[in-house]
Amino acid sequence: MNTLRRGDSCASRGSGPATWLAVALFGALAGCGEGGGEESAAGAAAAGEPTAAAEAAAEAAVVPKVARADRLARERAAALLRLPVLEAAPLAAEFAVAVAALAEHESLKRFVQLGDDWLPKSAARGWLDFAGDVLARAPDAAALERPFGVLVDLEAQLARSGCHLLLVPVPSRLQLEPELLLPALTGHAAPVARVAATTRFLADLAAAGVESVDLAPALMAERDDPDPRRARLWLRGNNHWAPRGAEVAARAVAARLREMEWFAHGPLRDGVDFSVARRLGQCRGEGVGQAEGAPPEAVGVDAVEWRTAAPTAEVARMSPLLLLGDSFAGMHKELKASFVDQLIRHSGWPVDVIAPQGGAELACREALARRDAPLASKRVVIWLLPEPLLAPSGAWKRVAIGGS
Repeated sequence: MNTLRRGDSCASRGSGPATWLAVALFGALAGCGEGGGEESAAGAAAAGEPTAAAEAAAEAAVVPKVARADRLARERAAALLRLPVLEAAPLAAEFAVAVAALAEHESLKRFVQLGDDWLPKSAARGWLDFAGDVLARAPDAAALERPFGVLVDLEAQLARSGCHLLLVPVPSRLQLEPELLLPALTGHAAPVARVAATTRFLADLAAAGVESVDLAPALMAERDDPDPRRARLWLRGNNHWAPRGAEVAARAVAARLREMEWFAHGPLRDGVDFSVARRLGQCRGEGVGQAEGAPPEAVGVDAVEWRTAAPTAEVARMSPLLLLGDSFAGMHKELKASFVDQLIRHSGWPVDVIAPQGGAELACREALARRDAPLASKRVVIWLLPEPLLAPSGAWKRVAIGGS
């Protein structure tokens, strides 16, 4: 069986991942046998017909590529275009006051209940710290314990090994559903869903050569779904997203990957290796992200069911995609509908994951640095980072990752 040596350099990969990893993946997955898994929601896997997802993947293969410099310029221009709108947003000042009241709420619990919803006080504090701290977003690569300098430094390290950083900030629920805090915003087009500080931060990062995916527009565009089981992007009683939020985010990231010069749809195919089944799932409401007293929630999921064996961690280590993060990466894994599941579905690639619980700022990078040849075979490092964590803290230390 042909396999990829982990020490192979980026320069030795030939014509791209579709030619150097597919052999290894197909070899590793061969002989696993057909799994029982359900048919896809479209029911087209039978009789060898392509599913909707497979057809979308075929279309994605011809998506025009965009040079990295052009993507960065586009991101900066789009952010600067949004800034005046955000800075002049109606009720923005009132919303900031409401966030401060949430952060200072007299309750001794971690969450404050608002009707049938619970909002974490930590998200409010993070929003205030980041939006109010000028140095947090200043383009100063030398600043210590500042996210901006750490992100610029990490991109420089990755670039020396032939890959790049893709920052994916996850907006907090209080930004996506601001009317929970300020009912007067009901009926508005959620103008404060993305604070000006964040938009300015991403514009400065683009100018410094750090690429990002702004999830807020994609999430805001899909706040409602005609399927009532999938109406929510965020869980009511948990500080994590609902399965549909993870799915929307993964689609947005996959769309960016398809623009990258090296990208080709991976060897894992809907209707062959996996199928997608829409069903109703139950979030039991366990773990540190759950509000005290919040009940379990029924949620609609597009579950990624493996028809063959799922890629092993060893196979994923050979993937060009490395995901750094925390519990947001694996949330709803038991429902087969996590961000990782959906990114595999929409990209066709296994995903190499480093996502320790609560380790989105520092622990994930330290774990990567401890690996042998940490960047071998990697083309992009996707950093899924909850936006409240962009506030300056002792966790924002530089970590020497090392080469491939």
